Amino acid sequence: MASHRKNRMARSPAAPYSGRMNNVATQTDTIVRACRRIEAAEAPPQLAELAREAGLSPHHFQRVFKAQTGVTPHAYAQGRRAGRLRADLGTAASVTEAIYDAGFGAPSRFYENARELIGMTPSRWRAGGAGETIRFNGGLSLGQNRP
Repeated sequence: MASHRKNRMARSPAAPYSGRMNNVATQTDTIVRACRRIEAAEAPPQLAELAREAGLSPHHFQRVFKAQTGVTPHAYAQGRRAGRLRADLGTAASVTEAIYDAGFGAPSRFYENARELIGMTPSRWRAGGAGETIRFNGGLSLGQNRP
């Protein structure tokens, strides 16, 4: 059994699932490359694709990504797409154009989560939030009481 483990660990660094990333700098570089790949992609890349490019299993890649960024690759891609949408809403000729430019496959994919993504309807966003009531917690963390 020990020789079997030894052979698994002897894979070349370029081989998929070539072992754990022990070096924090290597992990960081790998995750930075994955983030840049997600940011440059028209549609969010699949987890298996990102993991293969990093030479890790999908499960381990997701764990390393989340440890480095605080979010999963999918959540990171959603956040980047929402950021593109917010930027495009102010400059695009229409809301629909901004939705497609941000990488949504159909307006329905955007509208089902619009409030969570931009906090208001896209028309209100384009109007600078006119008519919206914006609330914040005044710097309190959850579980704290006011003085």
